[in-house]
Amino acid sequence: MPAKRLLAFPAAALVLAAAVVPARAFLWWRSRLESRWAARPVAVDGDDSGWDDSAAYENSGLSLQAMNDGSSLWLLATARTETGREQLTGAARQDLTVWFLAPGGKTAQWGVLLPFREQGEDAEPSYAAAPGGGAGNLPEGFSSKRAAIGRRPVWEMRLPLSSVTPDADGRLAVDFAVTGEAARRARRARPRRAESRAEGGERGEAGEAGEAGEGRGRMGRRGGGPGRPQGPEPLRLSLSVSLARAPRRRR
Repeated sequence: MPAKRLLAFPAAALVLAAAVVPARAFLWWRSRLESRWAARPVAVDGDDSGWDDSAAYENSGLSLQAMNDGSSLWLLATARTETGREQLTGAARQDLTVWFLAPGGKTAQWGVLLPFREQGEDAEPSYAAAPGGGAGNLPEGFSSKRAAIGRRPVWEMRLPLSSVTPDADGRLAVDFAVTGEAARRARRARPRRAESRAEGGERGEAGEAGEAGEGRGRMGRRGGGPGRPQGPEPLRLSLSVSLARAPRRRR
């Protein structure tokens, strides 16, 4: 067989294989989140003691978990860092949306929005329409609960599986998006030491140095931007939630 034909054969084989294999939604580029099978319905009460965080997906201070049975999907979001807490509680005044996408992971179908920018920390979940879509309502059977366990915020939700579209392999594309410019954190005033003030009044050189230091601080704020530090940056976590299957019964 001529060399040119040998080189062309692998390419032709790849094209033929692509034509034979059924089209599937490849979500390999998304971070994988393994859902656990729920032996009984999960109470949506803001208490995550019944969840197993060994399968949690963690990124940017946020922790996400999933459980499902044959008819429902439960999602849990929590945070253990300051940045994550500000985003999940609404303290940063950034909107938080959980988007459910069509198979393939590129087209949003609908979402659940916490409109923190408009409603503040008491925001209630609402329907988020996909770009180009119209108004709608959260699916019947949807429920949600936000709570706090100590300083750790928890957001738990349930939705019917009939409202989302997994791919042929039982994987569901989900985006966890925090959008908008964050509110600036208020700088905490640091108490000045009484002994430093006393010493500064007695020692001329030290007092002048202290004043110069304060002057440099003022200059630094002028040159380096606002005196209050920035809040958390917007983010988008792209996940592939692998839905669990019912365990086989032992005979």
